[in-house]
Parts: sequence; structure tokens; C-alpha cells
Amino acid sequence: MRSFSLKLIIVMATLIALDFLWLTFLFDGSKLSPLSPLIRINGGSEGALLPPSIVVYALLAWSFLYFSWRTTIRQKTVQRITHSALLGLGLFSVYECTNYISFPNLDVRFLVADVIWGAFLFSLSGVVTALFERFSQSEETLLTSPEHG
Repeated sequence: MRSFSLKLIIVMATLIALDFLWLTFLFDGSKLSPLSPLIRINGGSEGALLPPSIVVYALLAWSFLYFSWRTTIRQKTVQRITHSALLGLGLFSVYECTNYISFPNLDVRFLVADVIWGAFLFSLSGVVTALFERFSQSEETLLTSPEHG
């Protein structure tokens, strides 16, 4: 359980950090962002609401670990990262298509780019998780070796 919780925190931090970079790249100081219809005015300033954003990232991290990483535990790392990318592609496709239904003026090029980003984001999260697992196993092996016992 401790390992799952730690991985959840690591994946959530990875998703937030990388998505922050992506959104910063998209906005690039411009008020004419493709995300404009999705931004809320909160307390007089523009921005996403923090509590729902945390819930979204926690659910994305949990979905990644449960549906993509945990179920492919016996597969090679490359296969697990591929599964992660496909999960990201699927989740972001549903999200973007729902946005397009709700906000038909959204630029389709942005929607396609964000769906591709979802696949890339989840595959990078897979790489980070694989590195964490490899580091954890090597550290555990080092601590349980006879020289350190």
C-alpha cells in the first residue's frame, strides 16, 4: 500500500509539472488562447479553480496507476509505457470531444494537439514511474544486501 501511495504522489506531481509546462506553452502570455472558453473568472482573476484541479490530477494519477500500470505489471517497460500512452490518448480524447460538444467554437487543431499531448503526458509519466521503480528496487537490494545487514 505504501508503494502505491508513493507512486500516486509521484505520478500526480509528474502530471501537474508537465501539464503546467504545456499550459504555459499554450498560453504564452496571450489572452487569445484556445482555452479561453474554459477559463473561469474566480475572485476577479482568470484561472482554473484549485480544488477541482487537484481532484482531476489525483483521478488521472489513480487511473494511470490502476488501469495502465498495475494491470501490466508482468509486461516489459516499453509495453507498459505504450499502455500508458493509449490510456492518456483515450482519456484526453473523451475530455476534448466533450469540450468540443460544449464549446463548438474551440479550434479543432488545439483539440487534436491536446489529445496528442495526453498520450505524451501519460507516456512520460510511465517513464518517470519506471525510473522510480528501478531506483526503488536497486535501493531495496542495496539495503538488504549482506554487506549492509
